[in-house]
Amino acid sequence: MSRPPRTVIEYRNYELPADFPIQMLSGENWRISDVPSGVLHFHNCLEIGLCESDGGFLGFRGEQRAFRAGDVTIISGDVPHTTWSDPGTASKWSYLHLDPFELVRPLFPAEALPNGELLQQAVQGHYYILSPQEYPAVQSLVRSMLAEMGTTPSQWRSAAGNNPKTSILKYRGWMTPPKD
Repeated sequence: MSRPPRTVIEYRNYELPADFPIQMLSGENWRISDVPSGVLHFHNCLEIGLCESDGGFLGFRGEQRAFRAGDVTIISGDVPHTTWSDPGTASKWSYLHLDPFELVRPLFPAEALPNGELLQQAVQGHYYILSPQEYPAVQSLVRSMLAEMGTTPSQWRSAAGNNPKTSILKYRGWMTPPKD
């Protein structure tokens, strides 16, 4: 009797700036192949993705979930996953990688954060695919964050009133886990 193939899992470390621990990855280079890689990966931070075109699947250990253009993904750093597009397509993505605790630390300690327990849960062991039809405020917030991050740092710092964290905290309710 043969053994099942081993799952390969890679660690991806994103160097987040200490003064504003969030990084955007966007553009034509962030198109996802239609060939499943067979390799899962996880990060040192929370990943928020916006599928900008086409569709495909996110694979988690033993589970596949479909995504479509407009969907927002929220994946905790400790969740191994992989992404592939529908056959014949190359879905385009924009990503935000961030450390939510370090992001809000200058404003108030994590233990004083409204919905702090939900934030802790969101950054450990959870993953969501949120459709714009069910969660329009989440998609709007993510699009706003991507647009703000797409400007030069001095512009997004001044756009947030010399406090670049304000738009991240715009909707406290976005941290509420979706109903399964």
